[in-house]
Amino acid sequence: MSGGQPWHNGFSGNKKAPQETVFQRWEIGRFSQIAMNKKGDVSVNFEIVLEEFSEKLKVLEPLCIKIRKILFPYDKDASVNIGTPAGESDQLYKPIIVAYDQAICEL
Repeated sequence: MSGGQPWHNGFSGNKKAPQETVFQRWEIGRFSQIAMNKKGDVSVNFEIVLEEFSEKLKVLEPLCIKIRKILFPYDKDASVNIGTPAGESDQLYKPIIVAYDQAICEL
């Protein structure tokens, strides 16, 4: 099994693609299992996801952390909120665009 698209697009430097990655759990299996894997990785195991970035993509970690906080904020009980909040879609889009703009300016 491949180690992910970045490894095949030259973003891995001289390293070989890993045989197994957390991202494989996001694309292989039944929909319900894939959804549970993603939910667990985004809410509990996010550090494991970041560890799987190739060296050249490590610069994107702060952006990914910001986007995670926007899309999956913690509620008052310190649980990760999963799902689209009610209301205007701009409540998600605007902060994400700002996060991308900031990341681009920092490159």
